[in-house]
Amino acid sequence: MLLFFISITLIIFAIRAMAGLKAKGHSSDGSIVMAAGILISGALQKLPSFSSISYYAALSLLGLIAWLSAEYLGDAFDHTFYQRHLSDPIGSFALGTWIAALSVTVVSLIRTESPFHSVEIFLYILAVILAAAFICLVIWNYYRILRTPAKLKDTHGIILLACVAIQSIVIAGNSLTNQILSLKLSISLIMIGGFFYLTGFSLILASIRTKKINRLLHDWPNTNTIIHGAISITGLAMVTSSPKLGDLIAFVWFLALSVLMIVEIFVGIRAYKRIKSYGWMRGIFTYHPSQWARNLRSACSWPLP
Repeated sequence: MLLFFISITLIIFAIRAMAGLKAKGHSSDGSIVMAAGILISGALQKLPSFSSISYYAALSLLGLIAWLSAEYLGDAFDHTFYQRHLSDPIGSFALGTWIAALSVTVVSLIRTESPFHSVEIFLYILAVILAAAFICLVIWNYYRILRTPAKLKDTHGIILLACVAIQSIVIAGNSLTNQILSLKLSISLIMIGGFFYLTGFSLILASIRTKKINRLLHDWPNTNTIIHGAISITGLAMVTSSPKLGDLIAFVWFLALSVLMIVEIFVGIRAYKRIKSYGWMRGIFTYHPSQWARNLRSACSWPLP
């Protein structure tokens, strides 16, 4: 199994080398691991013909994490880390994908019955440490956004990754053997995530109010799908915390479904307008890391069994 992990890691680094040494990891590239991990821990477990490979797929996530870690460490060593990942008070919310990526990897290893329990614990501890630092960054970012009107106008769904990151910590902690998080701690973290959601959503509404409807629909960002994805992952965190929260969980899922329908109407209109303006290829078939957010919100709309 170790040989498989090493092989996957070497393949990923080889792809990176062929892409050119100048290739740099995006702050939101953790969403790639998130999307893959959700597929492995969720959909593949429901498909008997694919469940046998889910374990190896989960190990491949470790290779992805190693690759992204090398990219980000490279930024630190060449003194570009702050400029590329922290200088923008809105874009730096993408660092929340790193925390969610680690948490989802932990859940994937657990659900595929990986024997590497020590690796799961290590990744979870790392996620918690990053989450503590991320909370400080989030508070600082709120301050920077509120004191800069131009930034407030540019606010979009990416800032809700503050909520997603915290709720992912709850899900992974409750998935580990013997649920290392107490119910009180889980609820406290869920409430912190909920506060981040309400704060972020308020800033998004303030930004929307400054835009004309046609411009808003045309430029509706992919990250706004996190508006309902963050609600869904909050419900998922509740599901893994306690079945006693049944009524509240039902309300959260109903809210998530309602918001999903509203947001997807905007997404459909945006797609139509972009196709009309740019054609099919430039309109909707152009890659951007933010598109992985759609995988997150779709998967989190269903609770873990």
